[in-house]
Amino acid sequence: MGSRRMTAFLAVGLTIGLLFPAAASAATWDAPATVWSRGATTDSADATGLVTLTGNTVAVGYSTRQSSGARNIFVRRSADSGATWQSPVQVSASGKSSFLGLGGISGYESSIDVAWWEPDAGGLAHVAYARSNDGGATFKSPVRLTKPGQIFVPVVGHGPGGVVAVVWHNRTLAKIFVRVSHDGGQTFAPRQELWRTSESFGYWHHFAIAIADGVVYVASSNPEGIQVRRSFDGLHWGRRTQIAWYNPDLEASGITWPVSLAAEGDQAYVGFTKYTKNGFVPSYRRTTDKGATWSARYGLGASFPEFKSTLTPLLAVNDGIVRTVFGWNGVRYRESSDGVTWSAAEVVSADAFYPIPTGVGFTDRPVVAYSRPEYVTVRAAQP
Repeated sequence: MGSRRMTAFLAVGLTIGLLFPAAASAATWDAPATVWSRGATTDSADATGLVTLTGNTVAVGYSTRQSSGARNIFVRRSADSGATWQSPVQVSASGKSSFLGLGGISGYESSIDVAWWEPDAGGLAHVAYARSNDGGATFKSPVRLTKPGQIFVPVVGHGPGGVVAVVWHNRTLAKIFVRVSHDGGQTFAPRQELWRTSESFGYWHHFAIAIADGVVYVASSNPEGIQVRRSFDGLHWGRRTQIAWYNPDLEASGITWPVSLAAEGDQAYVGFTKYTKNGFVPSYRRTTDKGATWSARYGLGASFPEFKSTLTPLLAVNDGIVRTVFGWNGVRYRESSDGVTWSAAEVVSADAFYPIPTGVGFTDRPVVAYSRPEYVTVRAAQP
């Protein structure tokens, strides 16, 4: 089986009913497995993503906020597609108030990579990175990938050939940077500049990254819209490809859209929310030639009258099968064997009160993760 990985982000949204095609058949889903829930000393969690690895291994990354205000980052794994879960492994140093978010966990085969924001003195921060070579059972000690600065939450990707890439926004320098490793995260090349930013970037920015055979894709959602850049060696980067533009009313209010990426072989998929005259539509565009050309936009559901960031679909691709999950009247799942035609939407969670899809992936069955501040949940389809 090919790549098993997912790039994910956090999103918050409001829900209403929607129209999807009627399903001829649907999967039966196991009962939800609670990976984390609110306790006496922790009052909320931020779940950032799900990775599925070889051997039916599933891992979820999340940061918890203690009642004292401190944050710690954990990875919790399952070796049986989410049926049972091992004890969480703390990745960050205690008491650092570290924050994991927006695509901060990735994986490939038996490796897991985590990148997060860790504070320094004087209101500054740096990007920290840790890796596991045993499916999340243990992690190497964290390393710093940046000097202190006005650093915003990074994203990480891992793909074939030991390629790992970490992307972040340095507001001090008003630039988006990437560092790439070709040895599974043991060492990283010097940073490369991908985008120059402006004050309007502020806190409203989103990134995603995906790595396929011989190509690294990075997507940026910024006031200029959603753009993708690619590199075949991690050192030289192609021109920006415009994937979507913003609705001027949203741009004027400082809102930018979340974005997701998935890639395998010659294919890559960019997930986003498209504004149309009828409302906002969960959408994607795809390439089948390693980013040389991109398709027209495809929609995954009916339009919604207001912008809600859970509409942005999270995507995963493995052996040519594409899976997606997005939030609308709970959490919805769809699958495609050709990247164009899709199964009818299945309701994975009917919780209509702000469920946040945080990942979708492949073991011997479909696996989906979603959360709210008081819980982190994984659910798998029955084989």
